[in-house]
Amino acid sequence: MGHDTQDQDPRKRPLWIRNGDAQRQGDYSAPMLLALAARSLRSMLVGKDASLTLTDLPRFAHEQLGLHGLMLSADLLAGRTRDDLARLRDAADRARCSCLVLFEEDPQKLAAADGSAAEERIRRVMAAASLLGCNAAGVAIDAPDTPDALDVVSDRLKALMAEAEQREINLLVMPGPLGSSQNQSQGLTSSPERLTELLKKVGGFRVGTMPDFADAARAEDMPAYLRKVTPYASAVLGSTLGFKALDGALDDERAIVEHEGFDLAAAVEAIAAVGYDGAVGLDYRGPGDLGMGLRRSREGFSLAMEGKGGPFSLVHDEEEFDEEMDAAAAALLDAIFNDESDDEDEEDDGDEDDATRGESDTDDDASEDGDVDDEDDAPRRVVTRKKTTKKASKEAPEGDESAAPQKKTTKKTSKKSSKKTTKKAAKGPSDPEAQPRDDDGDEA
Repeated sequence: MGHDTQDQDPRKRPLWIRNGDAQRQGDYSAPMLLALAARSLRSMLVGKDASLTLTDLPRFAHEQLGLHGLMLSADLLAGRTRDDLARLRDAADRARCSCLVLFEEDPQKLAAADGSAAEERIRRVMAAASLLGCNAAGVAIDAPDTPDALDVVSDRLKALMAEAEQREINLLVMPGPLGSSQNQSQGLTSSPERLTELLKKVGGFRVGTMPDFADAARAEDMPAYLRKVTPYASAVLGSTLGFKALDGALDDERAIVEHEGFDLAAAVEAIAAVGYDGAVGLDYRGPGDLGMGLRRSREGFSLAMEGKGGPFSLVHDEEEFDEEMDAAAAALLDAIFNDESDDEDEEDDGDEDDATRGESDTDDDASEDGDVDDEDDAPRRVVTRKKTTKKASKEAPEGDESAAPQKKTTKKTSKKSSKKTTKKAAKGPSDPEAQPRDDDGDEA
């Protein structure tokens, strides 16, 4: 309800229940944290063809996909011990890609006559989520859409909320799938209206929703469906179904593509319109290269959040990519180019002021140039070397071959050289590893 969480740790974002709040139509400025729904890489994580370990997943998500959090499905943790979960948590913290949500996809029969098995399963998911440092645990519910089922499920969820409060995590209900015909409910949690009624009966500020774009796409009006369930959400599964190439080959990152199945930009705008500013787990479910599908999903989301829907391309030519790779580096390049243009103009105009300046003035200028950016040593040395060399060549006395000016480098060549130098410096060293936490070796 109006809390500013932009600077908070994503794992400690509060859950907002906006009952009665007006929808903020047209406000797409809320920041969303793009995370990885790990189930989209299931084939890489489990089975005989697995090529990625679970502890390597956070670094892969952050460094290869450009994502900043993990949403894990419980089946990926089958057979893991408490120590395994602690190692995953520490690896995620070191990679700056924290575990945000652990969710159980298998619907739990909370409306059954004996719901003890379902309740125990949800407790175990919440316990594992707490060990991973997650902010929330998600659960799907299998219950008929009847008044009696509504009462039974709400009572059992109330009992579970005591443990959620104790562990300081949110318990999220994943909306059930819609029926075979458009917008036809199958169960208690399929209808946005019935789901809202269930949350109100449970009460509290730690129960909410976790909508999925793939399920919402089956509604007759997908944006309207999302606007109804998202105000209660603290996590969203941003599922994408695939992309088609409009220009170029689909397996080429330079291809112009658009999302298939539903209007991705309209879905993003729908959740932003109600002020959603939590985590979105990108969940690519299409064919082909999974990494490329996830990168395209990220690009499509990022452009939609900026109000730029429609076809897009992942990577352009190398020169354009270098200029856009980092805002700070681009600004520094611009400063370098402007300095060179000014110096060349002065030479063309025959201005002799620089040529008659003393050695102390040259040193002062070099010192000032060296302070362009204290946080980026390598680009700073580029600036210092370029300007000092130019002025030293002007001051060199006749006959001194050691100080003779070198052959003038063209502006075009200088730009390319500066871009390569800046690109290398922008990578920087990795952060030191965080101290591991102590956990026992009991099984989760």
